[in-house]
Amino acid sequence: MTLMKLNRWARRSTVVRALYQGKPIVLVHRLLSAVGMPAVLGKELYDLSRLHDREPVVPPSRTLKERVLFVTPRNFRTHATFQIGVAQALTVRGAECAVATCGSVMPVCEVTWAEKESFPRCPRCITYIRELTSLAGIHCYNLADYIDSAVQAKIASEVDSLTFEQLKGYVWNDLPLGVYAVPATRWRLRAHDIGKHPDGLAVMAGFIRGGAVWASCMEKLLASFDPDVLVMLNGLFMEER
Repeated sequence: MTLMKLNRWARRSTVVRALYQGKPIVLVHRLLSAVGMPAVLGKELYDLSRLHDREPVVPPSRTLKERVLFVTPRNFRTHATFQIGVAQALTVRGAECAVATCGSVMPVCEVTWAEKESFPRCPRCITYIRELTSLAGIHCYNLADYIDSAVQAKIASEVDSLTFEQLKGYVWNDLPLGVYAVPATRWRLRAHDIGKHPDGLAVMAGFIRGGAVWASCMEKLLASFDPDVLVMLNGLFMEER
């Protein structure tokens, strides 16, 4: 009972929560993993590791030759584990699978507001997806490796001073990013009327800027990996849309 109370107190602590969202805790996770403490990054990591260490079962006929790209931008643990587990299963059956993750491309997303938060969750997000893909034996592409600084500068200069209606009508390379940003912003702020929310315009502009950079990075990755099949969570979040 005392341990449970201590655990609850620790989880409510501002200092602990801040550390848990930053790079220091990632280093602690890795250290604890190295000495064999179970489930410090999630039990599913160890399940995948156990499967990866076993001799794969190869079907008599390896008929799956497709290249499958799983888009896993964030560490929504259930979705990420499901996607990468499916990627592992397809790989055993002969498909060539890879995972694309954000790598801090987005200035604001469904998980964090990296530009504004003192301890953005990006390091935890990236580490979690990389750990999963590594243990599953699946290659992971980091979209941050494909960033074009010229795109970042151009989109920022065009977006940052726009009104809500102008943001909503914003189009980049034939992509209506303003329209795409509306549900993402509402989801992030948990508010319907974006224009009246104190952070509404800033969050919406951040999603649009991130969407343009994300799209330019994905174009390069798609040209490189050339997948036959694309697997994503849903079409309402900015990244997947």
